Amino acid sequence: IVDVSHLSDRGFWDVYEHTKKPFIASHSNARAVCNHPRNLTNEQVQIIKQSGGLIGLNFHPPFLKEDGIATVDDLIAHAEHFLSLGAQDSLAVGSDFDGADLPQGIRGIGGIHAVFERFLQLGYSETLLNKIFYTNAQKFFVSL
Repeated sequence: IVDVSHLSDRGFWDVYEHTKKPFIASHSNARAVCNHPRNLTNEQVQIIKQSGGLIGLNFHPPFLKEDGIATVDDLIAHAEHFLSLGAQDSLAVGSDFDGADLPQGIRGIGGIHAVFERFLQLGYSETLLNKIFYTNAQKFFVSL
């Protein structure tokens, strides 16, 4: 599985030009929400989505908000942007729990329930959330 999360824009386009299979951005957010060079452009999101790839949300605050002080709502803003681009079948939880800083209120994997609950409070359906939190990634990896 080719993962573009640590690649430059040029590296992303090299992968796109040379791969025939879907690829992933295991922990990347939306550049339209936070202008970090590791976040995905709308065009890159469309490429991953159309190829059957996967986009995992990154919880590291500098990728969520430009001032680096982030909350769960900042993470949800990235999810909402991806969803507005039609990525409901490509979006997943990527995190970056292996040593990165996390948004306020999340201390590790145990905080994932708070993220799920916040989505519910904002009116997202459990069906959609199950896709984001589990099923989309499961389908991607089983299909390989």
